[in-house]
Amino acid sequence: TSDEIRDAIVLICSWPSRWPSARLRNSCALMGTSAEPVPRRIEQEAVSEAGERSSIIKADKKAGKLVGPYLVGELIGEGTQGKVKEAVHSETLRRVAIKIVNKLQLRKIKNAEENMKRELKIHRRLKHEHVVELLEVLEIKKPDKEKQYIVLELINGGSLQDILDELPTHVLPVRLAARIGRQLFRGLEYIHSKGVVHRDIKPSNLMVTSDGVLKITDLGVAELLDECAPPARPP
Repeated sequence: TSDEIRDAIVLICSWPSRWPSARLRNSCALMGTSAEPVPRRIEQEAVSEAGERSSIIKADKKAGKLVGPYLVGELIGEGTQGKVKEAVHSETLRRVAIKIVNKLQLRKIKNAEENMKRELKIHRRLKHEHVVELLEVLEIKKPDKEKQYIVLELINGGSLQDILDELPTHVLPVRLAARIGRQLFRGLEYIHSKGVVHRDIKPSNLMVTSDGVLKITDLGVAELLDECAPPARPP
């Protein structure tokens, strides 16, 4: 765990700042720092984006599908394990992110299903302001398909990797780095207190909400300390 803290310090000190401008101004204002003026085109895009996101159903041809109590909307991400879509709970109206995993495809990859089970087991341990929350896991089995729907807290911002790059100097402002760093350390302290080592702290795995709150995500290679510790020597 001390190595992970050390690596986080190195990361903060060397971030090659990549922040989309519209989000940069908002986050900097909230954190008490400054940023270069945002081009008007990007400001207009940010305003239109806010309006667009008020409607969850977009051009996605599969938008509007019900999965359990969730109405599934637009595609917001895609990775090696599956797609991530925005959704809304039909009763509470809470907006969430749903990671859709095709388990039949997952089984074709060596150890992938076991790794997914381990990741979910670890994620269920963690409930903290600076860790993306796992809300629930739904499974739907049919003769021709088997899918897992991992329901996560929706982050209405972007990753640190997404957010950096438009600063003129390509260097994260010191006050902003300190603010994010404090949140990262609080998150890591909590994760370690639960017997977990993340093992993959990097800007693309650090989400920042529109109001400047850091969220640690992606526990795909995380380990439980009691499982990765060497066996005790006999007396």
